[in-house]
Amino acid sequence: SLALPRSPSLSLALRSPGQRQAALCRAASRTRCRVSSPLSASRAFSGEMNARWLSLLLAAPPTLGFYLPGVAPHEYLDGEAVEIKVNQLSSPRTHLPFDYYALPHCKPETLESKAENLGEVLHGSKIQNSPFALQMGKTAFRVLCRVELTAHDAAVFGARIAQDYRVQMIMDNLPA
Repeated sequence: SLALPRSPSLSLALRSPGQRQAALCRAASRTRCRVSSPLSASRAFSGEMNARWLSLLLAAPPTLGFYLPGVAPHEYLDGEAVEIKVNQLSSPRTHLPFDYYALPHCKPETLESKAENLGEVLHGSKIQNSPFALQMGKTAFRVLCRVELTAHDAAVFGARIAQDYRVQMIMDNLPA
């Protein structure tokens, strides 16, 4: 058999980290050394990290609030107008969206696109203004408009209802 010379570096490479540390300590001083196990070293490191995080949290100023991208909180006063926007007609059965005003709904005098962020543009949402007028804290109801439906328009409305189409509206930047 081939015998390898017992060099200190080779014998250190074959040992566990705790044994290596003890062997190096004994070789350097020839006295008893205190050797910590890897587990106790990781606990000490964990304690240092916890102390750092705690001091960082205590040094940070207290804050009250939150922010969701695309949603800015707005406090409405009594009587203030709440804007309602319309997006599209969609169906979980057909997966084919239609423009809200493809059906003969009541329309505002001028149609304006109201894309709020890049995500809505990339998603293909066509957010538009609506003729609905709501005021915070008011319960006044009025007839928005009257539309005479032809037989064809009524059949299209009936088909969309049978296909389970739903209206997507947005009020105060929240889907309704």
